[in-house]
Amino acid sequence: MWVKLIDASQLSAELLAEMKKDGLTFRGTNQGAHIIAVTTDNPWLARKWDMSALAEQEGLKLTACEICPKESFLGRFAKIGALNLIFLLILAVLVAAWLIRL
Repeated sequence: MWVKLIDASQLSAELLAEMKKDGLTFRGTNQGAHIIAVTTDNPWLARKWDMSALAEQEGLKLTACEICPKESFLGRFAKIGALNLIFLLILAVLVAAWLIRL
């Protein structure tokens, strides 16, 4: 596992979105509430984000991150994709037409 410690004040919305897109995991640390640990198991992503091996971080305890924003319903809904959304809309119209006909 690789880890990178980031100060919460340096974590912008764009950087957070890019890291979440890459599938990185955000965790809290025992070094204070303002320090966030970003972790991954993928060596390629570790090189991309300049992470260090967890073994080098002596005494670092990782916990669930309270600072990191949780994914909302609209965020999950947006990941459905355009074709699936069109399919769901057509299906909803057909179901509504069928219910009105009854």
